[in-house]
Amino acid sequence: MDRCVYPLRVGQEWAAYVIAERAKGREPAARRLRLAAVNRVHPRLVAVAVVVALGVIAAGCAGGASTVPSPSPSTGPVPSAVPSATPSAAPSNGPIQPKPSIEVPPFPALPDGQPTNVVPRPGTLDVHNVAATHIAAALNGRRLFVRLAWWSGVEPCHVLDSIVLDRDGTNLHLTIREGTTDPNAICIEIAMLKSTIVDLGELEPGTYTVSAFGEAAPVSVEVK
Repeated sequence: MDRCVYPLRVGQEWAAYVIAERAKGREPAARRLRLAAVNRVHPRLVAVAVVVALGVIAAGCAGGASTVPSPSPSTGPVPSAVPSATPSAAPSNGPIQPKPSIEVPPFPALPDGQPTNVVPRPGTLDVHNVAATHIAAALNGRRLFVRLAWWSGVEPCHVLDSIVLDRDGTNLHLTIREGTTDPNAICIEIAMLKSTIVDLGELEPGTYTVSAFGEAAPVSVEVK
């Protein structure tokens, strides 16, 4: 039996017994009070004292049974998710998003010299099409990469905004889009040979034709 419930029950029985015996004018036979002063106390006072004692015991039991609060859930920042390394899906029409940490196969040198490689910066102003002068394709397994080259100007007046894909079956047509990040900028008039690498993702086996807006000659690629 619980260490607190047992004294309470015994005390209640003792109080009832003492009151009943004193009401009959008798001294409790089995549980005599040892002190003479207590024998002169009125039965009602004895009952009150017992009730007070029981209250003290109950309070002690309640105080001793402490409740341990459960820990609150963490409200810290949730780390963000790590991008999966699954192969990209086949390309769809529209602007092509840059894909970081992709192993790009080597491309041959350009006949016009070493270009400045740039990456798209969407959100420029006064966006317009720019003619490509050279197309090269390279495969990494079934993943197709295309290098586009074109003549442009210096930034911030001439900034690569995006590369737009228009796919029709096995025909992949690319368009270079440039703009400016500062319409009020005054830039030096000098021609720059620029290039960018376009990741077209993994393709189904077949022969594909890659073309671009401008005068660049299309190229044919066989995916096995």
